[in-house]
Amino acid sequence: MSSYSRYFPPALKSTVDLQLQSAFGEGNWAAAARLAGKRAKSLQDPYYEAIRLCAESQLDGLGEKCAVLVKVADLVRQGTVVKDLDVLDLYEWACRDFLDDLDYSATLGLLRLRWAKQNPRSPGVMPCLQACLQHWDLVNAQQIAVLLDKSAPPTSTDRRFMYWSIVLTYLLSISPQCPDGKKDLYGLLALKQLERAADLTEASDKDDRTDRGLRTEEEIYLFYRVLARLGTRSDFVKRLRSPRIGPLAQFEKGRKHLLWMALDALDAGREWDDVYDLCLAALGRKEDGNDEAPSFLAADWRVWKSFITAASRRSDPQAAFAEVQKLLDAFIATKAPVAQMYKKNIALAVLEATFRLPESLLPDTFLSASPMPRVAQIGLFLDQNFDRPSAFDDVKGYVSSLSVEEVQYFLGEMLPKLSEGQWTVKSSLIAVLDLKFRYFLTTCPQTLSPAPAPAVPPPDGADRRSSFLCLVNARWTPEPYSACLLGLVQSAAAATRKLSADAELMKSLPALDKDPRIDLSLVWGLSLLKLAGLTGRHASSSSPSGSPLENVDPSLFLQAVLLLDTQLKKTPGDTSLRLLLVRLYLLLGCASYAYRLWVPMDVKRTIQDALSPLFFDRLSSLAPGLFQGGRPPTEPLRAYYQTTLQDRAPVRIWDAFAAGSYTSILDMADYDDRLRRSCTLVMSVVEERRAARAFGGRLDGNMEDLPLMGGYILSS
Repeated sequence: MSSYSRYFPPALKSTVDLQLQSAFGEGNWAAAARLAGKRAKSLQDPYYEAIRLCAESQLDGLGEKCAVLVKVADLVRQGTVVKDLDVLDLYEWACRDFLDDLDYSATLGLLRLRWAKQNPRSPGVMPCLQACLQHWDLVNAQQIAVLLDKSAPPTSTDRRFMYWSIVLTYLLSISPQCPDGKKDLYGLLALKQLERAADLTEASDKDDRTDRGLRTEEEIYLFYRVLARLGTRSDFVKRLRSPRIGPLAQFEKGRKHLLWMALDALDAGREWDDVYDLCLAALGRKEDGNDEAPSFLAADWRVWKSFITAASRRSDPQAAFAEVQKLLDAFIATKAPVAQMYKKNIALAVLEATFRLPESLLPDTFLSASPMPRVAQIGLFLDQNFDRPSAFDDVKGYVSSLSVEEVQYFLGEMLPKLSEGQWTVKSSLIAVLDLKFRYFLTTCPQTLSPAPAPAVPPPDGADRRSSFLCLVNARWTPEPYSACLLGLVQSAAAATRKLSADAELMKSLPALDKDPRIDLSLVWGLSLLKLAGLTGRHASSSSPSGSPLENVDPSLFLQAVLLLDTQLKKTPGDTSLRLLLVRLYLLLGCASYAYRLWVPMDVKRTIQDALSPLFFDRLSSLAPGLFQGGRPPTEPLRAYYQTTLQDRAPVRIWDAFAAGSYTSILDMADYDDRLRRSCTLVMSVVEERRAARAFGGRLDGNMEDLPLMGGYILSS
């Protein structure tokens, strides 16, 4: 591997005399330059000339620093092939301070390509490829990868070079680095190579690792990723039916990723028959060694949902749902130990099938079991999962699609039936769910829509265009939710007092996945905020013409903030509550206290880009004083970008190449590209500059001169 490193100088050859070795290793650059110059004159060896230029680049003089750039430019212009790879390592290290401004592809990358073409079978070709990748020089990296592939023996079992070449050809085809007019050509070349490999695999009955077919899991995933983007939909669907490399063939080997990839593509194309057949085959698989027990390998909620959706779109939905019910019965009847996750997935599948199946197709026994079978199925699911924090999110979509009569039955009869007579853990959690559903239905689009429902005609004289039908109390009101929200405030307050007064119940709270008082306080606080007149518009942006709380009732707003802040002190580990309070205190102008709430969250580096705007966006206008001091609040955000985007290439991209993780390479390249064009990246720099101007100062240099901005935002 190459000895070149951006931070540490390359190790000199062992043939270099001890005096020069010592001066170079100790950083005595003036002495090293002088000694290397003498050796270059006496020996006429370009290697010593490179050492001299490398040492001079560390001196203070501008002419000495830039001498290596002049040398590299001369080598490129004259078409010179540098014969010694160690010379290129020295030049590259000497140019490290200029790499952000240097066109690597047209200079050092081109010199490495010339060397690789002269030495295609040398072990040094690999370090050349690595160096080009580390500087995200796709133009030369692609050509070097092609050389590696062509130079590999035909009987070699090392298949990486072929797929490195294909991956880099594909990445070049979708990159701005691609020469004008050649994107389609490179894309077609990558696709045709993969299609040829797929044809070879389908035509071969044995797993021959020396051929150029698709043999590993990553190779097959790469083929479908490229085909989905560059190929036609008909070709993609055709390949999915392949008995050798199709998703079902991979599924039989225990690989589910391709099945999900196929379902995503088929769902997007509305290929419902193919979705149905694919899910039916996967869910119908039996456990190894037991033809009676179904395999849970495909029993993910993602697969069940696609299967049931496709069944509802079939030309014969009755026959399709008969198959769905048959499979569900098989999973429900299994006597083998089943993980809780799969039990929940099957329960959700039954619920989804109930809502997707037309009522005319429901069995008579199901219809006679309850006056409202859809509500009964929701109740059954909640009865089994009431103690799980995800229970509300799992069923809220189904609840929002209920009719007015079903909502009344759900809230008035079904949920009370699930509660026990005395105030127990179950009844308290059901009470919390009841309040969450009431708040949800009070604020969901159906309630806010003025469109009347035929089942509940508006009262005489009511204006249909201005009246709202409340799903919770089945009444027409001139405003969407005020009366119901007031009732929620009172109910949440009563439930909180009742819960806190029960000593036995309070002792059982630590055993629960989530403290129910958090949800109660959120329902209580959010209802107060709605009653105060706070909307999403207030929370997301401030009007330049007035206060963001100009039309908000201050009494109710402050009550909500005090309530939520009190709950946060009792449960400081709840992130959702903390994030809401951060936003509310920013609206109040209490930026310093909001910052105190923000810091303990210790937002992880991987989600800095997504969560940071919740606090930092336009913070300098509200509280420029936060930026005064040695460490501004945006320092963690800025440090994240400086570390992640320090090099032009995605972090650890070479490790992904070395491991043959081709889909990871594509994901890393896509993520890195989005990160470099992120609005949060711009915000992290802009906020500091605006805060400095607020105090009459300014940051030195133009925006494009900043290391964080110049090479990443403006160049893209």
